[in-house]
Amino acid sequence: MPLCADCENIETGRRGAPGHGALKEMSHSKQNWGTGVVITTKFSCQVSGAKWEYENDKHDKGAGWSPG
Repeated sequence: MPLCADCENIETGRRGAPGHGALKEMSHSKQNWGTGVVITTKFSCQVSGAKWEYENDKHDKGAGWSPG
């Protein structure tokens, strides 16, 4: 499925990078790791239907947006 222009511009693999306004939160989960809590939130784009995940792990600078 093709991504919308806003999805194309999402920067993956960088914690703190913004998503876009048409992403709707679908679910989230918390996991306790040895380094702390990691929160993963799943989103769906209301324009293209693309699925995304955002991983919030303050100890991993490579966490952030990824196709989901």
